[in-house]
Formats: sequence, C-alpha cells, structure tokens
Amino acid sequence: MCLKWFLYTYYLSYCINRQKEFSAILGVLLVMQLLCMPIHAKISKKYGKTAPIKFGLIIWSAALIASLFLRIDSPRFLIYVIAGICGIGTSAATFVPWSILPEISDVDELMTGKRREGIYSGIVTFIRKAANGIVIGLLGVLLQLIGYTQPKFIGDVAVQSSLTVMGIRLLFGLLPVLFILLALYFSSKYKLTQEKHLIMMQEVTRMNEGENFNQDSQAIEICEEVTGMAYSQLISLRHAFKQIEGNQSYEKTM
Repeated sequence: MCLKWFLYTYYLSYCINRQKEFSAILGVLLVMQLLCMPIHAKISKKYGKTAPIKFGLIIWSAALIASLFLRIDSPRFLIYVIAGICGIGTSAATFVPWSILPEISDVDELMTGKRREGIYSGIVTFIRKAANGIVIGLLGVLLQLIGYTQPKFIGDVAVQSSLTVMGIRLLFGLLPVLFILLALYFSSKYKLTQEKHLIMMQEVTRMNEGENFNQDSQAIEICEEVTGMAYSQLISLRHAFKQIEGNQSYEKTM
C-alpha cells in the first residue's frame, strides 16, 4: 500500500494537474478509511477475518481502474468520489492484517506451546519498514524507465512527455492492482474461521493442561489444516519445544 501513497503525488501532479489539492484529496481518502473500520469489523465478525479484504480490495481495484480515465478537466467531485472509494479498500488493507495477527500467534501457540505475540508484531513492523524502503527504490527505478524528468527545485512540477505521463498513469492505476490480486490470492489461503478458531483454542487449552492425543476427529482435522502438519507431528513438535524450554531452565539453575 505504501507504493500507492508515493505514486499519488505524481499522479495528481502530472496526470490530472491537482497537486495543490493533494491534502484535501488525501484527507477524503483517510476519512473514508477511518469511517469504514467499524464496518469492516462487523463484516469480519459475521463472515470471517478475510471477508473485508476480499470485499475492500475488489472495490479498490475498481477505483484504481476508474482513475485511469480521469483527465485534467474531469469534474472535481468525481476525483474526490474515487478517492473516497479508494479509502474503502485501503481501510480493509489496513484492518485485516492487524486483526488476524493475534490468530497467527494462537496457531503458533498450538504448534509450540508458547505465547510469542511480541515476536510476530516485531516481524510485521520490520516487514512494513523494509517494504517502504524497497518501494522508494523501486519507484525511482520505474520513474527512470518511463523517462521522468526531475524538477529543478523541490515542490516544482517539471514538464513531462506524453509517454511519461501515460507511464505514471499506468503505474498508479495498474501496478497496485497486480499487488491487490496477489493479496487476494493469499487471503483465499487463510482458512481459520471463527468456529475453527474456537475449536483450535480449546485444543490449545487442553494441550497446555498436559493432555496429549485428542480423539476428536474434527479437532484433529482443524489442527492439521491450520498448521499444515500431521497431528502426530504437531504433538512431537510441542514436546520438542517443551524439552528445549526444560533444558534452558536447567542451565539457568546451574
């Protein structure tokens, strides 16, 4: 999503000549993003955690494609409407990853017997920061490839060729769609529903209390689905982590 923000300034400046309205247009997008958060929360409770992102990203893609047809003389209200529709998608893209993060930690507890929310939160933060750096470099390369002319002074708008303007338009309208399609693919792989999560947490509680093999075929099937390993391998993995923890505790007492 950070690629979208970086491209927004170039799109507004060179494609529709609205650089002076950047703050207002971005404000509409962010307000809509904020207003949609409670809606996404309700959708996720009723239809599952990934339902908002499937709904939101499709709407976002449609808005991005619509932005390809905006021109300098396009009605102002239309530009703001499309920005607001984009906010629906960016809201889902922001909401869903953080909402499923605790469930990822629950799956990790099922596999290891440990609560490691801090590790996963740190990994997500690192990935986001690394992605920002990669996007900045990628955007610079892409702009060079389409013949972008750097302004002499910060804040100025340099004259660009028609091919460069078309390139910026396509980068803004189509490149994010490719990443959106990738996000939709990975979200379709997320199988942990509320019902499955409840059964999984019951299994976590049972295992943490010292019980081993479960005879409930449904619980076994869900554990194998969310972990990607056989139930017997899951039990062995938990025992291995427990043994490692025991050895570490013993070494501390020596």
